[in-house]
Amino acid sequence: MQKYNVNIPGWMHEKELKILSILAGYVPDNGSILEIGCFLGSSTTALYRGKNSSVSMDIVDNFRIGSSQSLLNIEFENLRFALCDPNMYADAREIAKTTGWHDAFRFCIGEEMYDNINVHPTSSKDFEKVKHYDLTFIDASHTLLDVKHDIEKYESDTGLLLGDDFHTSFNGVVVALNQTRKHRTLIVFEGTKLWALVPKKGYWRDVFKNNNLLFLD
Repeated sequence: MQKYNVNIPGWMHEKELKILSILAGYVPDNGSILEIGCFLGSSTTALYRGKNSSVSMDIVDNFRIGSSQSLLNIEFENLRFALCDPNMYADAREIAKTTGWHDAFRFCIGEEMYDNINVHPTSSKDFEKVKHYDLTFIDASHTLLDVKHDIEKYESDTGLLLGDDFHTSFNGVVVALNQTRKHRTLIVFEGTKLWALVPKKGYWRDVFKNNNLLFLD
């Protein structure tokens, strides 16, 4: 099975989804993954299909997607998805109109995957973090304060932080990373908007060093 789904509507490119899958595969057995912000599940699918079966996965999203009503009213061609099956988006949009974005997300990733992950329909600020996560993918609000909050809430000495949209169009992401990177190595993967904060020592540093993960294709 392909480790990502190019049919699910989203703004991440295929290379970025591939990198997520690869890194999820390095989460140790019985480890855990947290995703903050999932939209319709293209990144969720990449992480889920890439991880080992013993690795648990939590999703946190309030499923409001900013001004969700405005998003529903935007013409398809103006959404500028990087990847998308237009028919899937049309179906997901109809579901969102009637029962909300949470059900649209569930439709796009499928019932089997949905039943095997833990979905928390709340904001990152309201989510109660009760365990350590080996990998956290941050792709919710891109404002400076919100990105700083997410990095500071989910950082640890041993966990890997990943995120999307390191780009001049999202200045909040860039500034937040510069303010919170501390002793960690900041990596922006070549030809992508994906960023990683790699701990100074321990498991993830060794994974990156020993597996040549700086330039992933």
